[in-house]
Amino acid sequence: MPPRRAAAGARRRLLVVAPNWLGDLIMCTPALARLAASPARETGDLELILGVRSRWLALVARDPRCDRLLPSPRRTGPAGVIGAGRAWRALAPDAVLLMPPSLRVALAARLAGIPRRIGQVSDARGWLLTTAVPRRARGARHYADELLDLAAAAEAALDLAPPADPSPPPALPAALRVPADPRLAGKTPAWALATSGTYGDAKSWPAARAASFVDRAVSECGVRVLLLGDAAAKPAAAAVRAASRCVWRDDPAGGPGGVDLTGRTGLEEVVALLRGCAGFVGCDSGLMHLAASLGVPTLGLFGSTNPAWTAPRGARVGFLAAEGFACSPCYRRRCPMTVYCLDTLDAARVLDRARELIQKTQEPG
Repeated sequence: MPPRRAAAGARRRLLVVAPNWLGDLIMCTPALARLAASPARETGDLELILGVRSRWLALVARDPRCDRLLPSPRRTGPAGVIGAGRAWRALAPDAVLLMPPSLRVALAARLAGIPRRIGQVSDARGWLLTTAVPRRARGARHYADELLDLAAAAEAALDLAPPADPSPPPALPAALRVPADPRLAGKTPAWALATSGTYGDAKSWPAARAASFVDRAVSECGVRVLLLGDAAAKPAAAAVRAASRCVWRDDPAGGPGGVDLTGRTGLEEVVALLRGCAGFVGCDSGLMHLAASLGVPTLGLFGSTNPAWTAPRGARVGFLAAEGFACSPCYRRRCPMTVYCLDTLDAARVLDRARELIQKTQEPG
């Protein structure tokens, strides 16, 4: 039996389950902005609840686009499914928009008894959805646009009129309130560098290439290069430092040189650091998308992943992709090949492109 439609004018409650990864969360902001601009929400006929990992809460705290936030730890296995199902059932939503493409969240939504369950057909979960949106090959459409399609499907499922502007600008209001780190003030520009991603080594720029980039940026451009990343990135950062010839320190204040901050910054601290940087260079990662969303000139490095699917978006972005590899994009966590695609992105080429991007964004007009 199809789900019963809400009566005209009835207040509807929509639970949006945000993606688990930082970069995916940032790429979901256009879809969230579209739902928040619904005429039904403006008249009080729609309540928008965002379910988000507790780890990323600082990015959306006090976000006016959400009527309520549902922070949740990331739990796996049956306990995670049951816990999410209980929490969602307590909200009694009329519909749930499942942005993560996993079977686990679809099972939790069914367990919660939510009458309308909208999501992409993936991970053998189509039978659990009441509105199943086909998922095309990765890269056929940018991931942010895929999520916009899901938002439109949720509007249809709840009989919501689309917003007057169907593509309002995304934003991270809480993050935008964080001021730039004062230690980055001064005459020496700061550039951020993130060479590794949480997903796996196949997305990481080799240490020798990254070290050469740091040395060249310091000597040729006179900048501070801040190595950023979580605790899992510390071994990669140590390899970069070992292969580098420049002076390294732990304090981002000061003149040209390398600064290793991996594993030493929380989410709000890294936002403050990025806001004080003149540019960002890094692999396809959450930090790349975060930098782009903050308006920092951002150069993404792509090998195992597809820029057509997850390139940074914003007014001041660009990317370099490894070429000549039939296996790319492979989306693997580990590269099994003897020649690694990202090893073909040499430091001089990356530096030239980064410098061009940063200088272009600094030009008047």
